[in-house]
Amino acid sequence: MPILSYFVIAGGLTYTFYHTFNNRATSRFKKAKQVGKTTITAVGSVGSAVAGMMLGQTLIPIPFLGAFVGGVIGGFLGQTGSNIMTKLMDKESFRNLIK
Repeated sequence: MPILSYFVIAGGLTYTFYHTFNNRATSRFKKAKQVGKTTITAVGSVGSAVAGMMLGQTLIPIPFLGAFVGGVIGGFLGQTGSNIMTKLMDKESFRNLIK
Protein backbone atom coordinates (compact mmCIF):
# COMPACT_ATOMS: atom_id res chain seq x y z
CA MET A 1 0.00 0.00 0.00
CA PRO A 2 2.83 2.53 0.60
CA ILE A 3 3.83 2.28 -3.07
CA LEU A 4 0.39 3.62 -3.99
CA SER A 5 1.09 6.86 -2.15
CA TYR A 6 4.22 7.41 -4.28
CA PHE A 7 2.15 7.09 -7.43
CA VAL A 8 -0.41 9.55 -6.09
CA ILE A 9 2.33 12.05 -5.22
CA ALA A 10 4.03 11.59 -8.62
CA GLY A 11 0.71 12.05 -10.40
CA GLY A 12 -0.05 15.21 -8.46
CA LEU A 13 3.36 16.69 -9.21
CA THR A 14 3.08 15.76 -12.89
CA TYR A 15 -0.32 17.44 -13.15
CA THR A 16 0.97 20.54 -11.36
CA PHE A 17 3.99 20.82 -13.66
CA TYR A 18 1.84 20.25 -16.76
CA HIS A 19 -0.62 22.91 -15.68
CA THR A 20 2.19 25.34 -14.85
CA PHE A 21 4.07 24.96 -18.13
CA ASN A 22 0.95 25.16 -20.30
CA ASN A 23 -0.15 28.46 -18.78
CA ARG A 24 0.64 30.97 -21.53
CA ALA A 25 -0.15 34.01 -19.38
CA THR A 26 2.63 33.28 -16.88
CA SER A 27 6.19 34.47 -17.42
CA ARG A 28 9.18 32.14 -17.53
CA PHE A 29 10.38 33.41 -14.16
CA LYS A 30 7.04 32.76 -12.47
CA LYS A 31 6.89 29.26 -13.97
CA ALA A 32 10.38 28.41 -12.69
CA LYS A 33 9.54 29.85 -9.29
CA GLN A 34 6.31 27.87 -9.01
CA VAL A 35 7.93 24.60 -10.10
CA GLY A 36 10.82 25.19 -7.70
CA LYS A 37 8.51 25.86 -4.78
CA THR A 38 6.42 22.79 -5.53
CA THR A 39 9.48 20.56 -5.82
CA ILE A 40 11.15 21.88 -2.69
CA THR A 41 7.96 21.53 -0.67
CA ALA A 42 7.28 17.97 -1.85
CA VAL A 43 10.82 16.70 -1.45
CA GLY A 44 11.37 18.49 1.85
CA SER A 45 8.16 17.31 3.46
CA VAL A 46 8.05 13.73 2.23
CA GLY A 47 11.78 13.09 2.48
CA SER A 48 12.14 14.41 5.99
CA ALA A 49 8.97 12.63 7.13
CA VAL A 50 10.33 9.29 5.91
CA ALA A 51 13.72 9.96 7.49
CA GLY A 52 11.97 11.00 10.70
CA MET A 53 9.93 7.79 10.68
CA MET A 54 13.06 5.67 10.42
CA LEU A 55 14.87 7.63 13.11
CA GLY A 56 11.79 7.63 15.35
CA GLN A 57 11.34 3.89 15.04
CA THR A 58 15.01 3.43 15.94
CA LEU A 59 14.84 5.69 19.00
CA ILE A 60 11.37 4.59 20.18
CA PRO A 61 11.21 0.81 19.62
CA ILE A 62 7.46 0.58 20.26
CA PRO A 63 5.82 -0.55 16.99
CA PHE A 64 4.09 2.26 15.08
CA LEU A 65 4.54 4.79 17.90
CA GLY A 66 8.17 5.56 17.05
CA ALA A 67 7.37 5.84 13.35
CA PHE A 68 4.40 8.10 14.04
CA VAL A 69 6.26 10.45 16.36
CA GLY A 70 9.31 10.53 14.09
CA GLY A 71 7.18 11.12 11.00
CA VAL A 72 5.31 14.01 12.58
CA ILE A 73 8.50 15.67 13.82
CA GLY A 74 10.35 15.00 10.55
CA GLY A 75 7.45 16.31 8.47
CA PHE A 76 7.25 19.45 10.58
CA LEU A 77 10.98 20.09 10.26
CA GLY A 78 10.89 19.41 6.52
CA GLN A 79 7.95 21.76 6.00
CA THR A 80 9.69 24.46 8.03
CA GLY A 81 12.88 24.02 6.01
CA SER A 82 11.01 24.14 2.71
CA ASN A 83 9.23 27.33 3.81
CA ILE A 84 12.61 28.93 4.52
CA MET A 85 13.90 27.82 1.10
CA THR A 86 10.87 29.21 -0.73
CA LYS A 87 11.30 32.54 1.05
CA LEU A 88 14.91 32.61 -0.15
CA MET A 89 13.64 32.02 -3.68
CA ASP A 90 11.70 35.29 -3.50
CA LYS A 91 14.90 37.31 -3.18
CA GLU A 92 16.60 39.16 -6.02
CA SER A 93 19.60 36.80 -6.15
CA PHE A 94 17.38 33.90 -7.21
CA ARG A 95 15.77 36.04 -9.88
CA ASN A 96 19.22 36.72 -11.35
CA LEU A 97 19.91 32.98 -11.62
CA ILE A 98 16.84 32.40 -13.80
CA LYS A 99 17.52 35.17 -16.35
